[in-house]
Amino acid sequence: MRTKGKNELICISNMENINAVLIEDGISQKERLIQLNKIAIHQMSILEE
Repeated sequence: MRTKGKNELICISNMENINAVLIEDGISQKERLIQLNKIAIHQMSILEE
């Protein structure tokens, strides 16, 4: 598998876990989307370095 594909899978897995925590914390869907988007962008930038 290409490195980019692996990085995307790592990021998606992390987002699923973070989303579950945010749901447990009672964060609204809109706020979760905003937070997850920021985190995903940050993680992908780190993974692609």
